[in-house]
Amino acid sequence: MTYININPQHCMFIRVCLLLCLIPAMNAAAFFRNSEEYRSINTDMYEISIARNGLTDLLLLSGESIFESAHVRYQLAGGRDQHANLPGRNTNRQEVQDRLGQGQGFVFAHRNLEWYIRAYPTKPFIAVQAVYVNTGRNPVRVERLSPWAVQSDRGNGAFSLGANAENVRILPTADGAPNLASATGPIQSEDSLMLYNPTTGRSLIAGFLTANDGRGVITLERDSNTPNHAFTGFRADCVYDPPVELAPGERLESEVFYLGITESEALLGMERYAKAFAVVNGVREPESALPSGFRLRIPEQATPLYGATVAAWLEEAAITPNDHFNTLLWDASWLTAPDRLEANPQHLREGFAPLLEAAQTLGYVSLLEVAPLLCTDPAQRSDQIAADAWMPLRETARNRFAPHTHVLDITHPESEQYLRQQMQQVLDWGFAGVLAQHADAAFYATLPEDGPTALRRVHTALETLRGALPDAAPFIVSPATMHTGLHADYALMDGGLTPGSAGTLEQRNARTAARFHLTPSLFEGVFQSWTAPAHVDNPANLAAWRQTLSQMALSGGTVLLPWRPDLSPELVNTLSALLPPSGKTARPANVAPDAPIGIWHAPIYRDGQSLHLLGLQHLEGEDAQQVNLAFHQVGLDPSTYYTVFDLWQRQYFGTAQGQLSVQVAPGHTRLLLLRPHENRPALQWVENQSPPWSTRHGVARWDATDRSLKGQFQGRRDEHARVRVSVPEPWRFLDAFSGPGEMQATLADQIVELNVHPRHDGPIDWEIRFHDGRSSTP
Repeated sequence: MTYININPQHCMFIRVCLLLCLIPAMNAAAFFRNSEEYRSINTDMYEISIARNGLTDLLLLSGESIFESAHVRYQLAGGRDQHANLPGRNTNRQEVQDRLGQGQGFVFAHRNLEWYIRAYPTKPFIAVQAVYVNTGRNPVRVERLSPWAVQSDRGNGAFSLGANAENVRILPTADGAPNLASATGPIQSEDSLMLYNPTTGRSLIAGFLTANDGRGVITLERDSNTPNHAFTGFRADCVYDPPVELAPGERLESEVFYLGITESEALLGMERYAKAFAVVNGVREPESALPSGFRLRIPEQATPLYGATVAAWLEEAAITPNDHFNTLLWDASWLTAPDRLEANPQHLREGFAPLLEAAQTLGYVSLLEVAPLLCTDPAQRSDQIAADAWMPLRETARNRFAPHTHVLDITHPESEQYLRQQMQQVLDWGFAGVLAQHADAAFYATLPEDGPTALRRVHTALETLRGALPDAAPFIVSPATMHTGLHADYALMDGGLTPGSAGTLEQRNARTAARFHLTPSLFEGVFQSWTAPAHVDNPANLAAWRQTLSQMALSGGTVLLPWRPDLSPELVNTLSALLPPSGKTARPANVAPDAPIGIWHAPIYRDGQSLHLLGLQHLEGEDAQQVNLAFHQVGLDPSTYYTVFDLWQRQYFGTAQGQLSVQVAPGHTRLLLLRPHENRPALQWVENQSPPWSTRHGVARWDATDRSLKGQFQGRRDEHARVRVSVPEPWRFLDAFSGPGEMQATLADQIVELNVHPRHDGPIDWEIRFHDGRSSTP
């Protein structure tokens, strides 16, 4: 054996050389990687590398680390937060086949912890889950399980989205995306955290896919000593409130955690995560979206005269109830108290009952807002449920509710029957559905140390309320969260939406991320409300109305008009063109930071026919912008002919193929409806019968033998109706017929318009004949 003697001077020289070698590595984009790779999973998008000590790296195919030294952590009640020691030798490969797809993964099992890592080749995400097993002889109480954590306190744990970590932004925020460099201390997010690095274009879509017992909390840390590209800590915690007690041999599974790591586009990643959440939880899509309508508030001193006034206003409203505009949502102001389902005798006996009957006679469907999980005076409920069924609020939550508010203990033996009685009372009064306010109230109650967690209580309460209503009865919850939306048909989201707000990529699409992609995908047909602008007779504010209605149309949500708005003729004309709620959100076609116009596209299906809604929003600058839109940019077939109609201007622009050129005024939104059709005459709309987006024009068919378009609509005596038909090249208009009644036909700008004056109520037949310009025979 050969020995080498090194004197102190040589040692100093070697140390300096090593230090010089390390400096470039410290500045490199890829940070420390475990040197002892023991096992790995390689996909076509990323690599999972497990070291002998069990610490796990998540890497790009280039070798650059995303997460380094990830591991599981846990905390027992009264104990400290601990790192779970899961050696690499205690891993086994397993085939993965679940609702997210097929793949491969690892399962770690050592002592009282199990850890599951599931990879899905061809998909840019992984799913992880931790399990605590009580292997002892005595019960234990688990306060926290963390299925994914990296921490620098172990010397090498970190998370990175590439260079310039200080510029990384949080996407789903209501007021823009804050720069993480300005944050002090750890950043915490409930349920999900969406990050985007504008320097590298990389993103992280992280969030819990289940929400059964543990409340999801994601924490991100970065301090001044962290390298330019890295964060010092990242962890996903399932917090159990109260802690879950496990008897010997019992298991506790954490919620499933999702990591989207190689998405080509941040917004696409958010959409994928939301759909994964919906798939894993079996979120059902409503058969149809809730119709639009009015949200009514009854004054505290309602009188019989007031009730008659409201009924008269509904009867005289210019907007006639129909299949997409017939909802009345009554708030809780007419009750004795908002949290007490017991009618104020003055309101109900003298004013409310006739009003509800009048609404039903006019064709409106009435829904009632209630708060069955709250109570301000348990003693007054003794005739319905025992006083000890109510739990006081936590000290930290008392500013959210009225003084002395209590929350229903869903585990009380009388609770289920009480909630069913409350729902039955609403139905007996004649309401068709319910809005359950404060659906998340259990989060704010002072809970006993034993029993279900707050999250489990929320689920149980909403399942009971939903089960007490008929399947066809709309069940709406507020606030709209991932937890409450799982058990509702619709979710009420207060406030307007700004799909194309000005700013950078992250700022413009912040609300997109939170609402247009995440929330509607969790529960389709999301129920939206908004506050109307004042003084709508002012032309400038009419534009504000149209801007808001455009936002609602692009969100696919329900519009609730405030109580007794000033329905000017201009506004009535605008509302008559409002699309029915589709429950499908529009997607942005351009996400470039410097794009002057926000472009949004939503496919809509009406009576088996495919329509397309385009929103063009110009919210910055003082000059009009010309938009030259290629159809392939929004996923439209460039070879198909589309008729183009401006919903707000009620103007037809003819047909377009391949592209469209539109001018947008500053501060305005153009809302265009495109309908695909063959290159032949086609019905556009019947005014006063069906709005331009509708496909319900009665009978309308093309007769290829005599080259005619024939139709029928329901006429009203002495009420003019106009039938508009497009005539694309090379077709030519010959003549038209209509009856019974008077009719006049005009041709302008490739549009044939029949102005029909019916002599009586009933069906009106019409026919228009054409000549094919390519043929010599008429």
